[in-house]
Formats: sequence, C-alpha cells, structure tokens
Amino acid sequence: MTSAPTRFLLVRHGETDWNRAGRVQGHTDVPLNELGRSQALAAAELLSGAEPSRIITSPLGRAAETAAIIAAAIDGPAVETEGDFIEMQYGEAEGAVWQEIRHLYADGVVPGAEPRPAVLERSTAALRRIAAESTGTVIITSHGGVINGLTRNTTSPDVFPGSAGNGSITEFAVIDDDISFVSRTPIEVTVGADA
Repeated sequence: MTSAPTRFLLVRHGETDWNRAGRVQGHTDVPLNELGRSQALAAAELLSGAEPSRIITSPLGRAAETAAIIAAAIDGPAVETEGDFIEMQYGEAEGAVWQEIRHLYADGVVPGAEPRPAVLERSTAALRRIAAESTGTVIITSHGGVINGLTRNTTSPDVFPGSAGNGSITEFAVIDDDISFVSRTPIEVTVGADA
C-alpha cells in the first residue's frame, strides 16, 4: 500500500552581503541583509496558503532568520532546527570569491571541504526521516548546496532548473522513501530601487 505523499517546500535563505559579493559562505554564519529579509517576506507571501505541519531550519543564522520571518508571517508552527540541512562545509575556500576558487584549487580539492555526496546523503536521509514522521506540507529553510544537490539528484540534466536563487522555493514530494522534484518558484524582489 502506498502512503500519502509528504510535500516539502525548501526555501533557500534570503540574501546576505556575502551572497551579493559572490563569496563562499559554507558554515560561516553571515546574517541576512535588507534584501534577504525582503526575499524571506516575499517567500512567506507565496507560502501563505501552505498550512505546514512543520517548519524546519538549518542551524545557520541566515536560514533560521528566514524561517522565523516565514513562520511569523504565515502564523505557522514553532520553528525546529535540523543539522542535516546545514550548508556544505567549504573548508579553506570559505570567504573566497567564487571566481577565485578555480584558480586557488585548480585540482578541485579544497582542504577541509565536505564532499558533495556526503551533503546529498545527509539531506536525503533527513527528508526521508521527516517524511516518515510528518503529514501534509513541511517547509524547510536551507542553502544552495543542499537544495541544488537534491534537485540534481531528482532531475535529469535537461530538466534541472538551474541553481536555486536566494528566497526561491523548491518543491519535492516524498512517497515511500522516493523523493521527486516537483517545481521551483524564484523570488524577484528589489530593495532601494528608487535610491
């Protein structure tokens, strides 16, 4: 007998100053900036009818603040923290500008970096565990490395929608441990356009 699907809405945290500067964040805990908070509010508006049974966040502050903004705006359940949705650890590359990475680590090996397969393994296991414990819709605030890894693993290259932007909402369905990509909704917000 097939169980009812659990709907997961994975929100990438709003923008930080390091996102804007093109810097690798990983586990470095950089807070949301003004645009990032506006993106979280815009995501909350799109999630207003979701009626989540749970809201879960990565332990990093930028994801936790995104979750708190969403939970307050939609009058959702208390936010829970789940370590398996933390961003990939980029080791010595944290703080570097993305364009520099290819030159600094030409062989593709970054000392101290978490392997991408390990990120996928922990986030996939967490989705399956939460699906077994939950019903209906679950909102999760996480990071580009986690969300993009899950998306690549559940789509083919010709269907992959590209990297998840800040504030975007990526939907997955989990039925009997099978994780399926459903859709991605980008968030378009501008702050200070008149300035």
